[in-house]
Amino acid sequence: MKKTELLESEQVFGEVTEAMIDREQGIIRGVKLLGLRSKNRRNYDTPGVRQNASKVLEGARIYIDHPATATTPRSYRDKFAVVEGEVTYRAGLGHFGTIRYNPKHPVAEQFVWDVLHAPKSFGMSINASVKMGATDRGGDAAVESIDMVRSIDIVTNPATAEGLFESEQIEEEEMTIDIKTLREKHPELVKQLLEES
Repeated sequence: MKKTELLESEQVFGEVTEAMIDREQGIIRGVKLLGLRSKNRRNYDTPGVRQNASKVLEGARIYIDHPATATTPRSYRDKFAVVEGEVTYRAGLGHFGTIRYNPKHPVAEQFVWDVLHAPKSFGMSINASVKMGATDRGGDAAVESIDMVRSIDIVTNPATAEGLFESEQIEEEEMTIDIKTLREKHPELVKQLLEES
């Protein structure tokens, strides 16, 4: 199994009601934290994920926007909420929980408005270290387990498909690349490096 660092988005809410939100306490219930399959061709509906996702999602910090890479340190000002209490798995749907957000955060009112009136205008993205397994016949790679959740990020530019929120695939993997390949595949990066040096 291959260890992979990833940023993976998911739909935040299905149908939202005012009863799910406690503005005074900064609590929102019924948040979908992790779905079963992603548009990035990953299958989270595996025994390993069902067994450990709840544990690693509980207490996860929630930030505004993605970091530059999966392992980039986060700014305190971007911290918005935490996953509070038990995370539950719902068969056929994914993992759900309660978040406690800072009602005094500069984006708190915008966030609550979007939850109530435009829940498909943003997405939740898991920033995690996972163990990848085999690829199935449909081309989806099995996520065998989630080793660690660094954060769950609220993103505004998910690539949506009928309400399923997905960010563009961003992975960190160890790799070696020669100059010829770098010039062929990333000429803009070579140009930038030359200009900066």
